[in-house]
Amino acid sequence: MGSRIMVVDDSRTVRFRVRQLLTGVEQAGYEVIEAVDGIDALEIMERTPVDFLPDLILLDRNMPNMSGDACIRFLKSDPLWRTIPVIFLTAQANKAEVVKGLSLLGCDDYLPKPFDAGEMLARVGALLRAKKAEDENRRLARDLELALDEQRKAYDELTVTKNELSEAVAIIESSIRYASRIQRSILPPANLTAQFYADHFILWEPRDMVGGDIYWCSPWGDGFLFVLGDCTGHGVPGAFVSLIATGAFERAQNEVTPGEVGRLIERMHQLVQRTLKQDAEGGESDDGMEMGVCYIEAKKTQLVYAGSGFSLFLSLDGGELSEIKGTKRGIGYRSTPVDQVYAQHSFVVSPGTRFYLTSDGLIDQVGEEKRRSFGKKRLLEILNKNGSLPMREQKELVWRALLHWQGNERRRDDVSVVGFRL
Repeated sequence: MGSRIMVVDDSRTVRFRVRQLLTGVEQAGYEVIEAVDGIDALEIMERTPVDFLPDLILLDRNMPNMSGDACIRFLKSDPLWRTIPVIFLTAQANKAEVVKGLSLLGCDDYLPKPFDAGEMLARVGALLRAKKAEDENRRLARDLELALDEQRKAYDELTVTKNELSEAVAIIESSIRYASRIQRSILPPANLTAQFYADHFILWEPRDMVGGDIYWCSPWGDGFLFVLGDCTGHGVPGAFVSLIATGAFERAQNEVTPGEVGRLIERMHQLVQRTLKQDAEGGESDDGMEMGVCYIEAKKTQLVYAGSGFSLFLSLDGGELSEIKGTKRGIGYRSTPVDQVYAQHSFVVSPGTRFYLTSDGLIDQVGEEKRRSFGKKRLLEILNKNGSLPMREQKELVWRALLHWQGNERRRDDVSVVGFRL
């Protein structure tokens, strides 16, 4: 549909002539609305929905009941109507009247009567094009304002969400830091291991504030026991499993005859499996751990070892390290039989004997440059090459080698390596 044009004139002849000219422009498709005076025009405007208001008004100045001058004052004072362009049609064509109409009354153009048909159509077309452009600009400005308003609302909501998230993160971080203190508190005192192994190191680096790697040491019978474990996962889940494993370790240690390290692992397996209800059908969890257990008799002449997915690296004669593999089955998992037996190995040892345990966090760490794992071979090369150094220096060499290998690559897992020299 074309533009709507209102013709306001008390002369029926003028209205007919204007209608005839406007509807004669077929390609424009103008729709013409007629009003006989200003009052009639305003009444039509009042009852016309916003979307159907005229796009332009041709307004006679000299009319009975309400003049064009009075009518335009109403039109230009209304916020919805004021954007509709108005062309005055009048016989008052002197300069003073033209200035009054354009500057004081706010009409948009002026046509003296009698008007030229071509000039009227040209002025109507120009004002309609200008109005269309202004309407589009207003629409774009309105849409932009709406978009900006939505953006402001979204920003405000994002700010609220960010603040809530920051609060939640702070609470979580605080909780995890507290959990870290709890986890560290269950680790054995640093001087306890030193009482039995003067030359040793413990490299324990959780990937996060808490981790799934755990170690225990304690006197057991007449000898001394050291255990390194790697629980399922890392972070908070791993830490939870490590707490369960700690309880299982303490109970199993009291129930098993000192020195029977294979039986110790078996009993821990049963206790963890039962605690997590993984000894029966159904259930959601399937968690557990791998571990290595070393026991040195009081006279330090015999080392007893058993492993669950762990290897012991041992040098009896000061030469290169040998790998003593543990039983492949982990502890606690649903797939591990409740009566699983863990092989036990005994070795005659003497002063100078070295032995090491490591979780898979170091061995499996991917390097930045070659995108390959650090590997067992690389670790053994470092330990064999530097076996004569004090254990604390070996620890630094292993740690620096890992950091160099890792580069900017993200840490994959907790890292735990322990070494002892009799």
